[in-house]
Amino acid sequence: MTIKPDNGQILLQLDNALLRQNRFCDAIATYQTVLQFHPNNFEIHLELAKTLEKDQKWDEA
Repeated sequence: MTIKPDNGQILLQLDNALLRQNRFCDAIATYQTVLQFHPNNFEIHLELAKTLEKDQKWDEA
């Protein structure tokens, strides 16, 4: 299965699944990909910061 990287909604759903599995590094990478296509989306920035915090990457959050 291939997901188009500019499909923000699908990628956000993928991130939610990754977070439920505590796969923070994978979720962070996906958020960063989504931000390449939607750099002004506040919600994505916020969710990325929350995930970085959960992964204890304080300086990046």
